[in-house]
Amino acid sequence: MTRLLEEAIDKVKQLSLAEQDAMAAVILAELENADWDRQIEQDLRAGKLDKLIKKMRDDIAAGRNQPL
Repeated sequence: MTRLLEEAIDKVKQLSLAEQDAMAAVILAELENADWDRQIEQDLRAGKLDKLIKKMRDDIAAGRNQPL
């Protein structure tokens, strides 16, 4: 474990249990988001999203999309 992570954990230990749970939820969500981002990047590189991207571009060119 790095020194910085140890320092962060020491500070979290000083929080109330409710605050520790809230911090844990934030950390876990960030880690899950990072996993999702990595998977999307891998799928893009592998060409798994090529058909979807082509359809999206075709729909935009044909005016079959709506602004969000």
